[in-house]
Amino acid sequence: MNLSEIDFSILRLENEIVKILPIKSSDFDEIYEIASDPLIWEQHPTPDRYKKEVFQLFFDGAIKSKETFFGLRFKDIQ
Repeated sequence: MNLSEIDFSILRLENEIVKILPIKSSDFDEIYEIASDPLIWEQHPTPDRYKKEVFQLFFDGAIKSKETFFGLRFKDIQ
């Protein structure tokens, strides 16, 4: 089996510290809230990714790939 045959959308990785889930379209606002900080992208090859329309293209590609995950620390979600 190679990576293209794995359905990453059903994977759930979790322990007492962190939960890692596949991203969904409905996660955009929460992820963009973090990604909208220009300092995060300052030295990135795409330094304007903090702009919503630029980040949206990146996010849409991540959703389409079905291989992108979002990590949450339990202390942040309780």
